[in-house]
Amino acid sequence: MTILAQEIVLYKGGLDAAMQAARTIISFLTKRSGKGKTTKNSNEAEYRAIFDNLIGDLLAVLFWPEWPAASVLLTMICKYMVRLS
Repeated sequence: MTILAQEIVLYKGGLDAAMQAARTIISFLTKRSGKGKTTKNSNEAEYRAIFDNLIGDLLAVLFWPEWPAASVLLTMICKYMVRLS
């Protein structure tokens, strides 16, 4: 195996872990925030506010080099939301 192939395998392994963490976070927040547009209880409203703030924060740091996972999370959120609609 060449050095380039080894680097690709390492990169893919690291990216898979980040994608799985992003899926877990998004799935948790969307399940807790309710499925409909109306809020059924105060817990759903709190989780919607947390999710909204997370998206706002990710957009704020999207192009900062210190936050490379912001683009991964935003991409996953967009894909998840498109699938829900």
